[in-house]
Amino acid sequence: EDNQPTRQAISDLNTVELEDQEVVKSVQSGIKSTLYSNGRYSKINEKGVHYFHTLLTKFISKY
Repeated sequence: EDNQPTRQAISDLNTVELEDQEVVKSVQSGIKSTLYSNGRYSKINEKGVHYFHTLLTKFISKY
């Protein structure tokens, strides 16, 4: 059995995770800047967070 597709998928995932770590470090550095001011997140640019909050709201509203 050839596991090449699985190995490639794992390799690609590792690459993406390393790239994401660098992005997160950069964002955290920017947040610590004196020029940063917080605000609401953008439901257009932060679709994942918005979707999660939508699911969470639906779940909580059941109780």
